[in-house]
Amino acid sequence: DDKKPTEPKKDPKLMPLVDVLNGRQAGVMGMGATKDVLHFSEVFASEKAFRPTLLLVAAGLRSRVEVWRLVDEIKALGIPVVMEAKLGVAPRSITRRVEQRIMLDAGIPIALVPGPTLPDGASFRFQLLELVRHGLRDDEVLRAVTLTPAEILGIQDRCGSLEVGKDADILFFSGDPL
Repeated sequence: DDKKPTEPKKDPKLMPLVDVLNGRQAGVMGMGATKDVLHFSEVFASEKAFRPTLLLVAAGLRSRVEVWRLVDEIKALGIPVVMEAKLGVAPRSITRRVEQRIMLDAGIPIALVPGPTLPDGASFRFQLLELVRHGLRDDEVLRAVTLTPAEILGIQDRCGSLEVGKDADILFFSGDPL
């Protein structure tokens, strides 16, 4: 009766996960389909400190993460999203859906990454050009490949924008890159 409960022994291999769940460490949670975000909605609701960045990448050849269906849910979480820099197609049509525009209009920070099938930087740049052609502004695209990823990683004080004292890799173009 007089014995106080002792804390269980902590497994050092699990501590990074505990830190992510408690909000002490940034985390990324991969989502391969729309249903995945909905599946974890109860976890997000019950674990208020658990706010990982969402990595939205289709899990298979025919699967798609239909971001436009999740805007309200993701906005309510207050977390950034990492997504491919490609255009979506509206269901049962050939209409291009700029899911990145939908996310930005909702105030959700996005980081753009090349898809898994892109062999080189030129293809990624072409995808970025396509996004601009379909309605994203140059400054939104540039932020989504520079400062927002640095903010997601928590290294925005060191890189992600051109400022005195920050690390930088600089590309020079003979014209507008976008």
